[in-house]
Amino acid sequence: TNTWRRPSMQEGVILVRVLVDPKYRCQGVGEALWKSAEQFAKEHGGTLLRATMRDDCSDSLTFARKRGFVEHARTYASVLDLQAFDPKGFADLRQDLNISFLTQLGFNEENRLKMHEICEVTSVDEPDQEWWGETNAEDFATDIFEAPGFMPEGVFVAVENGQWVGLSAVGRLDDELFTTTYTAVLRSHRGRGVAQALKLRTIEWAKNRGAKQLKTNNDTTNAPMIAINRKFGFEPDPGWVVMTKEIR
Repeated sequence: TNTWRRPSMQEGVILVRVLVDPKYRCQGVGEALWKSAEQFAKEHGGTLLRATMRDDCSDSLTFARKRGFVEHARTYASVLDLQAFDPKGFADLRQDLNISFLTQLGFNEENRLKMHEICEVTSVDEPDQEWWGETNAEDFATDIFEAPGFMPEGVFVAVENGQWVGLSAVGRLDDELFTTTYTAVLRSHRGRGVAQALKLRTIEWAKNRGAKQLKTNNDTTNAPMIAINRKFGFEPDPGWVVMTKEIR
């Protein structure tokens, strides 16, 4: 079991995860771990527990519901077959934009701070982000730059008059499966096709790196980004359910 929170998160919110080997389920192991996690959360000021599980794992969903968790949000997972993807069909999306690799701009402290800034500014418009609060530069660096699979050369930045106006990042899950970790555009530049142009570049890059599939996740209420993914040919895959429980 894993129970934790970050200081920047909303007061009282604690994340919890209970994992049991399938061979040992229905033997009280999960219940014992759950009770320990709930007690720990209460002792550390927790008032709202938050758990995430796959939407095709009926055992996990049933376990959570029986212990008072209710569904709060869902995310769509989508996968693109890169071997079948033909970029020629999206020539109209190529804009006269200055889109660069992060490594071309320089993977230095200044640009790492710029990446943190644009992610913070745009994340406030992401569904279900109110829990997290503002992430400081140190935590952002740990979460992003030290994450397994992070590749600075897989971060694409749209720049206009020296300002970062959009960003899309791709990470490696394994040699054949890459994932889009984040795509965002400043409010002032939305509706101009910037996100689609960035997305196209990331898809082409992943394909040229030898990946066979590109995966992404989107909140079910994020209709604009889901529409962009469908346009490129992403197909639905099992997603995730966010569940919460109030505790006293």
